[in-house]
Amino acid sequence: MLEAGQRRQAAVALHGRGISQRRCCELTSLSRTVVTYLPKEKDDSAVIEALKEHAQRHPREGSRKAGAALRREGTCVNHKKVERLWRVHGLTVPVKRRQRRRGKGLERPIQPLYPNHVWA
Repeated sequence: MLEAGQRRQAAVALHGRGISQRRCCELTSLSRTVVTYLPKEKDDSAVIEALKEHAQRHPREGSRKAGAALRREGTCVNHKKVERLWRVHGLTVPVKRRQRRRGKGLERPIQPLYPNHVWA
């Protein structure tokens, strides 16, 4: 079973070989609107630059706070678009390293050296 993108490429390839568009869509089980659809080109460079700048200024804040800051500045941007651009451009917040527990390497139990040295 082919994915939708692969079926679309197959339909375009069949159409290039002289088969009608209707027949290509019928063979690949696609709607004709899927094959003819051209996505709108949008320029998100201003939003991306603002997100990168915010990520540098506030390295511990995530995409939610960055999107809220953009909206406060007046940029009209959807939270889902902010989330997608944040993920695509690798602006994730670095994971905090856990602190190592002290005394982990000591052998247990501690042998008492004198009275009242070790309790419990």
